Amino acid sequence: MSKLLFLFIICSFISFHTSAQLSKEQLEDSAYAALEAIPEIQHMIQIDTDARWPLSMRTVKSPSTDFNYYWIEVGHANAQRFVSQFHFYIKPPAMEVYYLDPLTDSLFTPAQWRAKSK
Repeated sequence: MSKLLFLFIICSFISFHTSAQLSKEQLEDSAYAALEAIPEIQHMIQIDTDARWPLSMRTVKSPSTDFNYYWIEVGHANAQRFVSQFHFYIKPPAMEVYYLDPLTDSLFTPAQWRAKSK
C-alpha cells in the first residue's frame, strides 16, 4: 500500500511540474506573439532577406519574483553574434508591450515610441 501511495505522489509531482513548465513556455510564446503583432516588427519580419544576418529575437530575462516582464531583444544574428536593434519588455498576463530605451532606461508604449521616433 505504501509503495502505491509513494508511486502516486511521485507521478502527481511529475505531472504538476510538467504542466507548470508548459505554462511558462506558453506564456513566453504569447509574449513573442504580442511582440510580433507590432506593425514595425511585422514589417521587419516581412522584409528580412539577409541570409547571413537574419532577423532574430531572444529572451534576455523572464519574469521572476523581482522582475515583472519578459525582456526580449530584436536584432540580427549569425552563428557567432547577436546584434540587438530593439529592446522590449512584455508584461504578462495581459502581454502589454513596452519599448525599452537602453540609453535612458525608460519604457514607452508602442504609441509613445512611434511619436518619439518621428
